[in-house]
Amino acid sequence: FRAGFVCPTPPYQSLARDQINALTSFLDASLVYSPEPSLASRLRNLSSPLGLMAVNQEFDDHGLAYPPFDIKKPSPCEFINTTARVPCFLAGDSRASEQILLATSHTLFLREHNRLAIELKRLNPHWDGEKIYQEARKILGAFMQIITFRDYLPIVLGEEMQKWIPP
Repeated sequence: FRAGFVCPTPPYQSLARDQINALTSFLDASLVYSPEPSLASRLRNLSSPLGLMAVNQEFDDHGLAYPPFDIKKPSPCEFINTTARVPCFLAGDSRASEQILLATSHTLFLREHNRLAIELKRLNPHWDGEKIYQEARKILGAFMQIITFRDYLPIVLGEEMQKWIPP
């Protein structure tokens, strides 16, 4: 999501910025997978027939994956701690390393995609990696829609939402 610029209107009222989604018009988990084809390709583990997302090759959390590092460009994360020189995470959203909540969300969605992909392969051994990847992506997109409409929007919009958006 990007904040849209708000031009003041006479009599020059202070207006709030509108949150717009300029990257994609769908709740499709593009923040995990990227709407940009070249980045989407870098986020995948193309050497695996399991339809997995790429994971960090240097660090893990007791066997649980972290997102891969973004090694293709100068990393602002390396300037924060110059002795550790740890690059930013690579994700479908460039803000994945800006704060701990975003990094955590991206990590959880990456792990869930890979968990889904492994389970889909177990249930459908005849599927190829591309089919598994796309099906796991659809399921994760559905999870994000459920979280948004069932859990997030009712809190933000309140009871008024129930009049306009049925359960």
